[in-house]
Amino acid sequence: MTKCLRLLLITVIVFAVSISPTWAKEPVTPELTLQTAIDNAIANAYRLQVAQYEIDRSKEVRDFINDKVLFIPAEPTPNSNAARTFTNLVQADLAWQSSMRDYTATEDSVAMSTIKAYNEVLQAQENVRLAQLNLENKEWVNKMSIISRQIGMVDNLGSVSAQSDYMTAKNQLSATNKALDDAYQKLNNLIGLWPQDRPVLVDHPQLSPLEVDNLESSVNRAVSRSPAVWMAEQNITFNRLNRSLYDVTDPFNTVPYEAVDIEVDKARVTANDIKNQTRLAVRSFYYTAEQLEKQYSSVQEKLRVAEENLRVVKIKNDVGMTTKTDLLNAEFAVEQAKNELLNIICQHQLMAIAFEKPWAYAMQ
Repeated sequence: MTKCLRLLLITVIVFAVSISPTWAKEPVTPELTLQTAIDNAIANAYRLQVAQYEIDRSKEVRDFINDKVLFIPAEPTPNSNAARTFTNLVQADLAWQSSMRDYTATEDSVAMSTIKAYNEVLQAQENVRLAQLNLENKEWVNKMSIISRQIGMVDNLGSVSAQSDYMTAKNQLSATNKALDDAYQKLNNLIGLWPQDRPVLVDHPQLSPLEVDNLESSVNRAVSRSPAVWMAEQNITFNRLNRSLYDVTDPFNTVPYEAVDIEVDKARVTANDIKNQTRLAVRSFYYTAEQLEKQYSSVQEKLRVAEENLRVVKIKNDVGMTTKTDLLNAEFAVEQAKNELLNIICQHQLMAIAFEKPWAYAMQ
């Protein structure tokens, strides 16, 4: 009986191995808009699921403590747990409200991560195209150097240099292809696709200059909406409440009144520091975006010149007035300028989001 089972097991293993290639999943290539990617990432994000559990958990705690509050004390109540129970309720309520704000902030962070990953695939694709053009260029130069060496027009050093440039270009193309695979797997992981899937990205970012009438007003608006700032301000309120309800006659006190009073000052300083850091970050995002807008204009002009040069070189090439090397160099210059523009646009898009929602950037 044992021998029969062994033979059966071997047969099953051999059969599974023989058909396993047919079980391999074929990569899918659906069209993918940026908004669909964001929606899928939000639906697929584990950290959002954890954040939702935290909302539910903190509400259960808040409701549990609320049932124990018999009245709301307005001042210290000697020999009573009323103050302690009420402050516990306030703390639990803050934790519940904070968890809801954390969920929204996490959602913003997931959206920003998706935009970044989506754009990184586009950038990686552009890098591959640039590397391919560079390889074509170096391959042609290498071929010409071999021919020139054979007829004595190029020395050995020149030929070796051309061959080295060609091999370097091949390695660069291989590296950019691997970088593209990595960019895809990061995006796919966010939106719930298999690593080998290759969605077709249909949206391409455009640079929209920041329109800010009053920088200080925009900075203050971002600060007022910050979850970290809100929590810091609520912490001041809680510590003030804790101080006002401190019962000096309670023998079970574990800290003196002076320490509770210091906690208020400590919370105030912490809140001011968080506000200041947020203001600095928002202004930094704005100035970075402005610098990128200026760079964009400069590279746009560079692209215009490169495209015009390519147009002229193509005309000359058609009538035999220029070489293929000149044509390849002109094509590479155009692609290089496009690559620079895309990188600027993608970085500007992230800075614009960070300017409006600095917490999303901080949570990356």
